[in-house]
Amino acid sequence: MPRRPNLALVATAALCLGTAGAVSAQGPNDVLPDGPGKDVVVRVCTGCHEAAQIAEKPRTPEDWEYVIGKMIDGGAELTAPEQDAVYAYLVKAFPKAPAAAAPAPTAAAPPSPS
Repeated sequence: MPRRPNLALVATAALCLGTAGAVSAQGPNDVLPDGPGKDVVVRVCTGCHEAAQIAEKPRTPEDWEYVIGKMIDGGAELTAPEQDAVYAYLVKAFPKAPAAAAPAPTAAAPPSPS
């Protein structure tokens, strides 16, 4: 009698092979969400920085404005409309979450009568 393949093993192997193909197809800029201005960020910013470096540190709008100014001072070439597009994209795509408020102090329980 011929031996039948273990279906669970075959299914697992097929799933792994399919996933490996999908993972290897990702590009270096896939960490950047789609949106208006992404094309400018990819063209201008990823010439010097990896997209992951941009995505790893969310910032406030003021921080993004400072970073963009610093990059322009360092030689990044952007027109005024491109600066606006990059700023709007980064502020929307990588916002810094507001600092969590400290928990309110809890009142001490009154002493129990003895």
